Amino acid sequence: GVTGVQTCALPISRSTIHTQRLTDNAVFTDGFSDHESLSIAHRFSEVFRKRYRRGPSAFEARVHDTMTLFVQCLGEIGGTDRSHREQFLERLYAARHLEGTTGTISVIKDVGVLLKPRILTLDGKEIRPRLSEDEETVLRR
Repeated sequence: GVTGVQTCALPISRSTIHTQRLTDNAVFTDGFSDHESLSIAHRFSEVFRKRYRRGPSAFEARVHDTMTLFVQCLGEIGGTDRSHREQFLERLYAARHLEGTTGTISVIKDVGVLLKPRILTLDGKEIRPRLSEDEETVLRR
């Protein structure tokens, strides 16, 4: 088994982490994080906040990624027959390693959408993207 790993079923926020006394260097995933080092997510969040006067949810970020993917796949596809549908599906199934607001997205025929989530960590009172183990070791010295 794995030792030293604790799971948390609570909604993750800065106040939850501090009031529940979760440890520094904890690792977790999140459906959406707009940390400033995640430029795509941060830009999306800023635009969303200006328009709606609140931060986006993970669901809204996922919808944004889906629509961005669809727009990229549509490109300049034209036609009045089934060929435009087939061209769209070909482009969709060819989508690999697209950086979205929620993580890295790939679409694989007969498998579905694969989302590689971002891994976050606690560093003092800051929630930030997790670095490689070597980078984390150097940073925490």
